[in-house]
Amino acid sequence: MNPTTGSKEIARKRLRISLVLVTPCNRPMRGLPVEASFGYHIHIRQKKMTEVDSLNEWNEKQIVKEGIKMSNGAGEIKEKELWNLDATLTDYILPRITAFIKMERHGYPIEPGLLDEEDKLSEEEKKSIEKRSMLQWENDLRSIELAFSLMSKSEHFERSEQANKDIKIGLELFAKHYQHLWD
Repeated sequence: MNPTTGSKEIARKRLRISLVLVTPCNRPMRGLPVEASFGYHIHIRQKKMTEVDSLNEWNEKQIVKEGIKMSNGAGEIKEKELWNLDATLTDYILPRITAFIKMERHGYPIEPGLLDEEDKLSEEEKKSIEKRSMLQWENDLRSIELAFSLMSKSEHFERSEQANKDIKIGLELFAKHYQHLWD
């Protein structure tokens, strides 16, 4: 290194800089140099640039180019909403589940197989199946509401063992009945 030019020479020198983006993913991505690690993909992109250029390279615009919108522009996702995405989604879902429970609904899911041989069932058996299905649907909706309510009131590390069990049950029912949340 030339002692007279010092760090200016380093700043002008073209270096191969690696830019790293970490994204959650549950499967390998083709065509990218990717290493899977704890359910995340590490994307490594190399580019010739100066050290000074590299300081500004990995910014919000670059992240948008990589397919993750995090800017505050109209219609785009606010970065703050992504910091605790579970809390953001809970705040969105809970009031809608509560309203769904309160509204007058006209349908409910029936477990697969219960009415497979409907023509062989008596009217009393059909009404019994419908009544049990309707009551089960109401109970499942209450369990889903309880899970989201518990999640909105506390962080995961503050919850009791029973609260965590109720949340697990409610979220499993939410996943099971996700496509039944209509009327």
